[in-house]
Amino acid sequence: EDLQNNIWQNPGEICGNGEDDDDNGYVDDCHGYNHADGTGTDLLGDGSHGSHCAGTISADSNNGVGVAGVAGGDGSVGSGASLMTSVVFGQTSVSGFAEALAYGADNGAQISSNSWGYTAPGV
Repeated sequence: EDLQNNIWQNPGEICGNGEDDDDNGYVDDCHGYNHADGTGTDLLGDGSHGSHCAGTISADSNNGVGVAGVAGGDGSVGSGASLMTSVVFGQTSVSGFAEALAYGADNGAQISSNSWGYTAPGV
């Protein structure tokens, strides 16, 4: 609820129709893409850490709900930083790091906030 007004929308994509409407190579990438699992509809990946980070950046600042993001805007649509999701820690795979950065740049991202950590030995 605190992020809804600041979620990026791909203007060339029709959400949920199973097609790559904008011919960019990604099916249903309405709000971003899960590069690890190869889907535009499951943007949660392996957890909710990204939601926490997104809230720090772009949660509405003036709506009395949850937290106030550092670039959340005044609570009206489009007044805060726009959030484009790119998942690299998926349910079935961990991959697509460089692809995610290129995807963001190709779709107008001006800043990339990445929280990439790993706790497995030898990785």
